[in-house]
Amino acid sequence: MERGVGDRNILDEFALEFCRVVEKHVKYIVVSGFVGCLTDSVLGALFERKGKLSNEQVNFFASLTGAIFAVALATMF
Repeated sequence: MERGVGDRNILDEFALEFCRVVEKHVKYIVVSGFVGCLTDSVLGALFERKGKLSNEQVNFFASLTGAIFAVALATMF
């Protein structure tokens, strides 16, 4: 069974909608990823080296910070 150019299924629709969302929010995604990366570096330098946090904990808090920052940016603008 061949698919024509106009044939779309649910996965095609999902991919198109996902691309629209990413295009709309790409600035927030990039900035939030950068904030999460900086948080990882700072927490790693301050707490992981001293043995107060493990690598997994640093990664968790960095990801959480990036996610919270993304939600804050998306709701403010």
